[in-house]
Amino acid sequence: MIPNSSPLNHLDSDVIEFIVNEISGAGGKEVLFCGTAGKEGLVTDVKVLSRGNSYSAPAILKGLASGSVLIHNHPSGNLDPSDEDIAVASIAGNAGAGFYIVNNELDNIYILAPPFRSEKKKYIDIDHVLYFLRDGSKISRSLKGYEERAEQLDMAVSVSETFNDDKIALIEAGTGVGKSMAYLVPSVLWAVSNKERVLISTNTINLQEQLIYKDIPFIHDNVCSDFKAILVKGRGNYACKKKAARLGSEGGELFEDQNIAEERSLVKWMEKSKDGCRSDLNFVPRASSWGKIVSEADLCGKARCSYYKECFFYMARREAASADIMVVNHHLLFADLAVKGEKGGFNEGAVLPPYSRVILDEAHNIEDVATEYFGASVSKRGMELLLGRMVSKKDSSRGLLPYICNKIAKKKGTLPSSFIPQVSALINEKIIPSIEYIRSVSSEFFDVTAYLSMEIKKKEAKAEEQKRDIRVRIWDHILSGEEWLEVKQKLADLLRSGRQCAAQMKTVARSIRDVEDKEWKENIETLVMELNAYTERLLSFLDTVESFFFMETEGHVKWIDISDKIGGMSIRFNIAPVSVAEMMNEKVYSNFKSAVLTSATLSVKGGFAYFKERTGLEKTGERLKEKLLLSPFDFKAQVFLGIPTDMPLPGDKGYEEVMIKAIADALYISEGRAFVLFTSYNMMNKAFREISGDERLSSYPMMLQGEGTRNSLIKRFREDERSVLFGSDSFWEGVDVQGDSLMSVILTKLPFNVPDDPLVQARNEMIEKNGGNPFMDYVLPEAVLKFKQGFGRLIRSKSDRGAVLILDSRIARKSYGGIFVKSLPQCRVMKSTFQEVSNELNTFFYSLRKN
Repeated sequence: MIPNSSPLNHLDSDVIEFIVNEISGAGGKEVLFCGTAGKEGLVTDVKVLSRGNSYSAPAILKGLASGSVLIHNHPSGNLDPSDEDIAVASIAGNAGAGFYIVNNELDNIYILAPPFRSEKKKYIDIDHVLYFLRDGSKISRSLKGYEERAEQLDMAVSVSETFNDDKIALIEAGTGVGKSMAYLVPSVLWAVSNKERVLISTNTINLQEQLIYKDIPFIHDNVCSDFKAILVKGRGNYACKKKAARLGSEGGELFEDQNIAEERSLVKWMEKSKDGCRSDLNFVPRASSWGKIVSEADLCGKARCSYYKECFFYMARREAASADIMVVNHHLLFADLAVKGEKGGFNEGAVLPPYSRVILDEAHNIEDVATEYFGASVSKRGMELLLGRMVSKKDSSRGLLPYICNKIAKKKGTLPSSFIPQVSALINEKIIPSIEYIRSVSSEFFDVTAYLSMEIKKKEAKAEEQKRDIRVRIWDHILSGEEWLEVKQKLADLLRSGRQCAAQMKTVARSIRDVEDKEWKENIETLVMELNAYTERLLSFLDTVESFFFMETEGHVKWIDISDKIGGMSIRFNIAPVSVAEMMNEKVYSNFKSAVLTSATLSVKGGFAYFKERTGLEKTGERLKEKLLLSPFDFKAQVFLGIPTDMPLPGDKGYEEVMIKAIADALYISEGRAFVLFTSYNMMNKAFREISGDERLSSYPMMLQGEGTRNSLIKRFREDERSVLFGSDSFWEGVDVQGDSLMSVILTKLPFNVPDDPLVQARNEMIEKNGGNPFMDYVLPEAVLKFKQGFGRLIRSKSDRGAVLILDSRIARKSYGGIFVKSLPQCRVMKSTFQEVSNELNTFFYSLRKN
C-alpha cells in the first residue's frame, strides 16, 4: 500500500462519491469500475463494469486502453491483493491500464498497478546509457580488468533503440561482448524512468544466479540504486503452509507413512524457513514427500485461505508485483503466457504480474521451450499418482475419499440425516470401486501400448541397437491397425469409467457444498476444492489421451516415450506442434511492446535466416532489427583447433576404440583440465569406464555427469585444476569455467539430432513437403548451433588459452563440414592425421606451460 496516500490523490471527489453510492446500491458487495486517469494521474470519470462478481465478465477487459484504471472494492476492508486481483491487473497492465483496490468507505486505497500512458513514454537517452559503459565511468573504475568494448556499446545502443521504438531485436553477442551489462543498463533506466516493469528470461539457473547475485547488484551500486529486482520462481518451488499443517496433524489418515521421517523434517524446516523455497532445503526430498507440501494452483484457496497473508508463494508474488526488474526462466515465462492465453486472455491463475518489455537471453533454446508449452503430455506415473491421492493403492483406507468419509461420519447428528448415508454410499460403493477399476484398466492400457510400441521399434532397428529408453512415433494410420484394437477397447473402457467417476465426484462435491451449515462448510471447503481439482486433473488426462488416439492432429506429431526405471516401466504419451513459428508470433511477440532475443549462438553461415524461420520472427516484419556482434577475444592467439582427418567415421567398425584411445592421449597431453563432451550417454559411460582405468591418467580426477548435480560437479572441477569432466547434452552449454581449470574441450561427435526422433522426423517431413532440403534447412543448422555452444565452453575470458579437439572426421571429409568451422570465431586450425595433430597439441600445451 502506498504510504501516506489518500484516495483524493488518485480519485476526483465526484468519482469517490459515485463509487461509494454504487457500492452502497450493490449492498456493499464487490463492484468493478473503470475510469480514465488524466495527465496528472487523477481519475476524473468512471463507470461500472460489473456488480457482484468482478471476475464474471472477463471479455469486458478487452476494451481497456492505455491510461485506463480498473477500480475494485474489497468489502472486508482488507486491501491485500488476492490472486484474482493480480490476474486481472496482469491483463489490464498488458493494455497499459492500472488497477486500484479500495474499501467500501473509500477512505483507503491500494495502488496495485499504476496506469501507463503511452504519450508519457520517456525515451532512453542513448548517450546516457553509453556513459555508464565507457572508459572513465564508475563501472570502469569498479570493474576489475575493465576495458571499453565497441561490441558492448553497439549492443547497448540496439537494446535502447528497441525500447524507444517498440521494436524486436535479434542480437547475437559472441563470448566476451558483455551482453548482460549491455541489456541491463538500458533495461534498468527504462524501468525507472517509465515506471514500467522489464522482464528478463534465461534458460539456465547459472545465468539467473549471475544476474541476481552479481550483475544486478553491480548495476545497483554503479548505475542506479532506485530500482528493485526480483528472481521469480514457479509455484512448484514453494511449500504450502496449509498442506504442511494438515500433513502434521492429519497426515496419518491421508497418506502412507513410508517417508514419515522425511515428511516430519519438511514440516520442521517450514516452521523455521523465511521464504519456504525448496532451494533452501539442505537435502533433496523425494518427489512424493515434496508433493505433500508443495503449493499447487488448483489446490490453493487464495485469499480465502487462513494462511494467505503468510503464504510463502503469495509473499513472493507480492514482492514480484513491486519489482522493476523480474528475472525468470523460459519455462516460467511460457507458463505465464500459456495461462494468460486461455479464456480469451483472462485467467485467474496468471503466473506473473504485468510486463510488456522483455529480454530473452539464451534465446537459442526458445523453440524447444515453446514446443513443450504448446504441446501436451500424460504419463502412466502421473495417472498412478493422481489415483493414489484419491485412494491409496496399498491401503484403501487412506487417501482423500476415505478421509472425506471419515470427516462426514464425525459430523453425525449435526448434519441432515439423509446426507451422511447418501454421500458415504456414493463414495464407498461407487467411486472407490470405480477408482480401483480405473487403476487396473489404466495399467493394462499403458502396458499393452508399451508392448506394441516396442514391437514397432524392433521392426525399425536391429536387435543390437535396442535401448532401454526408446521413443516411438505414432501415426494415425498405425493406430487404425488391427493389433491396436485391444488398446482402443481398453482406452474406450478407461474413458467411459473415468468420466463416469468424475461425474460422481462432482456430485459429491455439490452435495457437500449444498449443506447449509456454516461451520461445516468452513471445515470441508479445502477438501471440496481438492476433490474438484483431482476431478479436473482426471478429465484433463482423459481428454489428452483421447486426442492422442482418436483425433487427427494436423500440424502436430505424436510419440510414446518408454524407459526402464527403478520403480518400473515409465510410459509417456506426447503431442507437440511440428512448428511453433505461427504461435510464437501470435502468442509471444504480439503481446510485447518490445523484446530483445540474444545469445552467443543464433546465426548459421553468418545470418539469422534459420533462427527467424524456426521461431516465427520472420513474421514480425519491420518490427524486427538484427545485429551480429563478434567476440572481442583474440581467438587466433587463444585457441588451437585440432581436427584429425584419419579418424574412422562414426558408425564405422573400430570407431569407438579409436575415439576412446584418442581421448586418453589428448587428456595425457593436456594434463587433464578438460571437458569431454558426448552426444550419447551410452558412449559417455563406456569411455569413462575405459579411460578411468588408464594408468597414465591416474593422477587426474575423473568426473562423470550423473554422479552429482551439475553445479556440484562444476564446483569440484573448478577446485581441482587437473580434473576431467565427462558430460553430455546439458554440459554443451550454460557452463562457465574460467582460468587454468579448463584448457581443453574434446568434442567426440558433431551434435546432430537423433534421426529417428519423432519431432525431428516430422519437421524434416514438413520441410520436404514445402520443397526444402531437410538436412540443409534443419538438421545441419541445428547441429551447427549446438556445436558453437560446445566450442564456446573453452574461452570465457581474455586471458583464457586452450585447445578444442574434434574427433568426428566428418567435419573434414564431408562437404558440409566447412560450415561448422566457418561458424566459429577465426582461430588457429590444423587438419591432419591424429598423430600430427597430437604432436602440435603437445607443442601448444608445452608453450603454455613454459609461459
